[in-house]
Order: sequence, then structure tokens, then C-alpha cells
Amino acid sequence: MKKKSVSTVLTLVSLILLACPIADPPNENTDTELPGTAPPVPTSFTGDNNRMTFILQGFSIGKGTTSNTLLMKPVTINVRNNQDFFIIGNAYATRSLPNIEWASTIVPITNITSGKAFSFIKMESVEYKDTQRTVLAEGLSFVTGSVGILGSVQTNTCLAPFETGYFLLLKNDLYSDLAVVEFDLEYMTWEVNNPDARILPTDVTYTPDIISDLISVKFMNYGNATAIVGNSSQYILLSDAMIPLDWGFMDSNLSPFFGTVYPLASGSVEDSLIYAGSATRIIPFIDFEDESTTGKTILLTEPYSKSSTSRQEYEETLLDLRNTLEEIKNKALLEK
Repeated sequence: MKKKSVSTVLTLVSLILLACPIADPPNENTDTELPGTAPPVPTSFTGDNNRMTFILQGFSIGKGTTSNTLLMKPVTINVRNNQDFFIIGNAYATRSLPNIEWASTIVPITNITSGKAFSFIKMESVEYKDTQRTVLAEGLSFVTGSVGILGSVQTNTCLAPFETGYFLLLKNDLYSDLAVVEFDLEYMTWEVNNPDARILPTDVTYTPDIISDLISVKFMNYGNATAIVGNSSQYILLSDAMIPLDWGFMDSNLSPFFGTVYPLASGSVEDSLIYAGSATRIIPFIDFEDESTTGKTILLTEPYSKSSTSRQEYEETLLDLRNTLEEIKNKALLEK
């Protein structure tokens, strides 16, 4: 079975783009604080420490047996509250096979401030609605973004200035009816620090198979501290126009086995993919923590107690997503 591979062309940069234009930074005198947060402060957080966009050359990811237009559709986004710090990009409901009603909703979001970082960016009180604005389901979602440190808490729900992340949602039995996603946008504005580790994807290998295909992503630690790579790395598949098509977790065959990656050392992680469409770009996000911070005592003062609570909520949400995605894969295998 022939393997196909693509390596990064640019050095240590992220090419994540939005289909919509970036607006001018808002007038900071008109911004409103959310309850429980502090005013945004100037930041040295640079983000861009766990991802890379790969433009596939000579091959695509997916079976290519179904037109992408049958596996995706645009949805309307309605943010109930102030979003002056962000732009929400074009959102899409997607599915991996044409005969299932599981709906992934992929929503890009960009921090449009020139000097502020945000963490634990969250869709709260999410409502999935049909064209008549009838509520079909409810939920929440944290952004998949860069890794940042708040005291002794680490999270990959951060966005540096002008950085883009993605909300990745998943619900059953509503693809055909889904038309609107409505939510409150919440976030923390406490100071975010850069981890000393920096784990960037360096290569993507795609191996087709009869039923499920294999995606393998190699990565390297370009930082100056040891990192612990976890089992919640994610990826987003996109079209040439950067339209999100599908997403998944990379949580199998992690190498090194315990995830310890020293400076300038490398590793890899895999996922089995079931996708009937065809993707020409992929953005892997590597799940890691800086070992120098991992295991430290959580301070019981703001912002650290609040960020610890948010981290726990994020992990619970992630576990639910992983279980749901596994259920979808099992269902797809049975229907093959």
C-alpha cells in the first residue's frame, strides 16, 4: 500500500486563514467586560506553537467517492453578546458520510486585537436551530487554539493577537435540519504566557485503506523545554478555499510512548479516518504541556482558581467529543 507524504514548506509559521476579511481593531474604550474577567492587558503571548497548515501536493485526503457539496453546508452564526475583540468566520455543518445525520459544526474565530491574548474562549449556552428557529439541541464548545500558560494552568484554548482558532462541535440527528448555531461568547482576559516548549507538526502521511484510512502526523519540539504530548491532538481537513470539511482526534500510536519530547526531539501520532469527500489541506493541532509547569500546585486565587475550573470543564467537554466521535466511527464501519 502506497503512502503519500507532504512536508512543510515554510519554517515555523502558521498559514491559518479566514474566508472573511479582518476588520480594524475595535475602539478599546467601547469594549465591555464579561463577568468574572479582568480588563484585557497588553500581552507578549505569541501563540502559533502547536499547529501547521499543510497544502497537499499530488494527493488528497479522503475516499473521494462523494462530492464535498453533499457532505457540508453553510450555517448561520448568531452571537448573542459583545464580540468586539473577535471576528467569527464562515461556519459549516459537515458530515463524514452522505448517509448519516451526525453533524460536525466547524466555526473559525480570529482575535482581531493588536496586543491582547485571550484564553478559555468558549461558546456558552449553544443552541442548534432549524430554519424556523426551533431549538434542536444544546451544548458548549471551547476553541481549539494555541497553548498558553496561566499561572500553573496550561490550556490550548488561547488566541494571540490576529490568531485564528476553531470551535469544533458534534451533535447527532440534526444535519439535515440544522440551519443556525446561536451562543454566548465567553473568554478569560488574564495574562497568558508562552510555554517554553513549542511542538510543531512537520510532516503528514496519508495511507488509504479499504474501509478506514490512516493519517500520521510527525512533530518536533522547537522550544527549549521538555514537552509532554497528550492524547487529544486534533486535525481539521479543508478545501483549497480553506473551507472546513471535517475534523478528528489523533489519539493512537503516540510516539514516544509516554509522550515525552525533549528539545529538538521528534515524535508522531495517528488517527484512523472515515471520510467520503476529498480534502486538499490539513491543519494538525498537537496537544502538549510544558513539563516545567505540569504538576505544579494550582493557586486558589484569581485567575488561577477560575482557570483551573475552566480547564476541568474543557477536559469534560473534550471527553464527550471523543466518545461521540468514536460512536460515529463505529456506526460508519457497521454501515460499510
